[in-house]
Amino acid sequence: GNVSVGQKPSYGLYDMMNSQEWMLFQQQMYEDRNQYTTAILPIGYGGLIQRLQNKEITIQEFEQEFRKMENMNTDWFDILFRTAVSHTHNVSVSAGGEKVQSRFSIGVNDTDGDAKGNDQLQFTASSNTTYRPNTKLSIDLSMNGSYRKVHDFAYDVDPYDYAMNTTRAIPVYNDDGTYFYHEKFADANSHSIPQKNSYYYNILNEIENTGSETVSQTFQTNLSVRWDFLKNFQFQGDVSMSLASVNMKSWATEYSNYITAIRGYEYGTVNPNSAEELASPLPFGGLLNTQNNSTFNWSVRAAFVYNNTFKEKHRLTMNLGFQMTSNKVDGFTNMRYGYLRFRGETYATVPTSITPVSGANTMETTLHEDMKNGSSVVNTISNQLSEYFTAVYSYDDRYVVNMNARLDASNRFGQDQNKRFNPTFSLGGKWRIGEEPFMDFAQNWYDMFDLSFSYGWRGNAVTAVSPYLIAQDGGLHDLFHQYYLTIQSLPYPDLGWEKTRDWNAGVSFSFFKGRLSADFNYYDKRSSVLSSHDIPVEYGDVNAYIDGSIMKNRGYEFIISATPIRTENWTWSLSFNTSRERNTVENNNRINSPEDYLSGAAIVPGEAYGTFWAYDFAGLDHETGYPTFNNMDEVPADFKDYLVKAGCTQPDIYGGINTSVRYKSFHLRAAFAISLGAQGWLPSFYATSGMPRPEVNVPRYMFDRWRQPGDELYTDIPAIPGGNMSQNNLYMDLYYGDDGSSYINSSIYQMYNQSTARIASTDFIRCRSISLQYDLPKEFINRLGMINAYVSATLTNPFVIAFDDRWEGRDPETMSWPTRRTFSISLNLSF
Repeated sequence: GNVSVGQKPSYGLYDMMNSQEWMLFQQQMYEDRNQYTTAILPIGYGGLIQRLQNKEITIQEFEQEFRKMENMNTDWFDILFRTAVSHTHNVSVSAGGEKVQSRFSIGVNDTDGDAKGNDQLQFTASSNTTYRPNTKLSIDLSMNGSYRKVHDFAYDVDPYDYAMNTTRAIPVYNDDGTYFYHEKFADANSHSIPQKNSYYYNILNEIENTGSETVSQTFQTNLSVRWDFLKNFQFQGDVSMSLASVNMKSWATEYSNYITAIRGYEYGTVNPNSAEELASPLPFGGLLNTQNNSTFNWSVRAAFVYNNTFKEKHRLTMNLGFQMTSNKVDGFTNMRYGYLRFRGETYATVPTSITPVSGANTMETTLHEDMKNGSSVVNTISNQLSEYFTAVYSYDDRYVVNMNARLDASNRFGQDQNKRFNPTFSLGGKWRIGEEPFMDFAQNWYDMFDLSFSYGWRGNAVTAVSPYLIAQDGGLHDLFHQYYLTIQSLPYPDLGWEKTRDWNAGVSFSFFKGRLSADFNYYDKRSSVLSSHDIPVEYGDVNAYIDGSIMKNRGYEFIISATPIRTENWTWSLSFNTSRERNTVENNNRINSPEDYLSGAAIVPGEAYGTFWAYDFAGLDHETGYPTFNNMDEVPADFKDYLVKAGCTQPDIYGGINTSVRYKSFHLRAAFAISLGAQGWLPSFYATSGMPRPEVNVPRYMFDRWRQPGDELYTDIPAIPGGNMSQNNLYMDLYYGDDGSSYINSSIYQMYNQSTARIASTDFIRCRSISLQYDLPKEFINRLGMINAYVSATLTNPFVIAFDDRWEGRDPETMSWPTRRTFSISLNLSF
């Protein structure tokens, strides 16, 4: 069994303001005469100021409320989260005799996630039976199945996002213990109450009245036969089948804020059959989404194997066979408004039209169209037939040559018989230098030394597109009242296999009876792939896939292991692995967009894939504190000329270190990961579109922002933009192109987020796990009838070292807040 305990998130892990700091920050913004860009909710300092200015409260009441909010310090993480606990238990039983051996196991996993309301229960079972009636025949039957049920959140409920980004000056309960509701903006105005666009919200109420449930079941079985029907000849047959089903439903009841925003008024606040009720698109019930998918796979493989050694030094193995596979997916999705979860899970009638209270004309609701678009049926099938032949020849265990040939056929290419079949071929060799006579002098310390090489090509059947037009039924058009289709994919009549040519070279060695060993492999891949290209809109789409792009992948993988100490009581082993890959794309005529350059998705000749560019930050303006940039004076032909090369999202070196120390019955193990040579974006500056809203929490670095002339000498965090950003000239039109007609309109604060000021190295060293294991004494477990027994404790993600201190406690690998620790205890008993 295994028990894991996860670290509960807390504000100590994150650099977010407490309520006292947040109220001070709000007060500073008021003193600086910053203005909100839009209407605000009556929350926090801004709400108090509104009430004071409207003479709804006195200055004494203002100060009293201010102190109350300042000392509120609601711990959202404590309210919404818990210590995650996971139990995993497995029992296996083995039995058998001379001809039949069987093994059966069952397991259960019960996980309470760190967010309250998120949990998982899973059962697994497997069996394996081997029947050997004689020395020439072996029949193996295996089966395994699983059942999993998961409860999670839905409809804009994200406990982590809420705890991180909601001010701690808002309470969760009233003084009498009932829920405290604060206002939350909706996406649209109410038809029932004119100008109303905010409704009461409490995160606990929302969790109680929304959610999702997913039930998945799987079953797989495989029958394998091995029959030595002649000397040196064997027949191999495998038949397998798998079934999988996923049933998911997500709901929001009429008591949730999500449905209230659609209804247009708070639950129970209008009279039956009133004008307000008749103006609502959803006066009764909530929403239920269901999704059901089932997958059926089968595979049949048959092969004849020849294996013979002749004249003592020659060995030949050949394998000729075929394989058929099929994958069928059926399913549907259904969306229904009017769901009455607490009234027998029935449905209320959804109006087709409404008359707004404002006096506007009667109008059709969009909910019926949403339900139509949210319902669909899936029915796909994919078949593939393969024939293959392999041959391996070795001489005196020194020289090995192998050849693999395969012919794949797929139904992805329609009626084009020339492209249904794809040949795959590879040729390789190995030289075992250690078996050569001239290596006899090193027998005392030398174990193995091999050189290997391979070359081949293969194909991939693309599933994203088809030789035929793929369209989706859009139903009945609202305006033209005609049935219509929407294009999902243009037809590709010349669609073929994506082909890859690759070669590999490697070296492996082992010295000093395994105390020192290493593997090095270098590879070079060249693939002809489909790529996206911009096309004229006359084709009915803005881009299409065409063949001809070449992707090159070159890199190496290296592993070295050493055991410096190996005695009866002590053993110390150490291993290091690293890899590096460089990807480039050629013959690609894609026109890179500005976002491609900034995100690292641009295809630029000679540059590694993942290279990205950034605006060149020139500092903060002395008078305003606004960010400024270089290279803004001319109109370039290529948007990239506005930018400077900033780095690459892919590391130059990525690897790991594993070490293990054994003292008698104790084992101490640790695993580390290393990444060097990559860069990434720091988190976006919070105030990119104006003052942070009064319900939103912000990081503490906002105290380091520019507030007055001269601050630009000490900080690169710009002033908070206030008021109307367009009127304050906080947007720039960046023109580019051969004729200068192309342009983007961007906020200088968005440009700041994508500038050199917000780039940091993602180099890190992470300790992935540390574990301690104790093997129970043999004498003790033998008396209990056990074969083996041990207990272990493991700490996952104990720490990470970021080489760039600009991450300020964040995780440079995920570019977010640190991965939380998990502690687990395991007990393993074998009988």
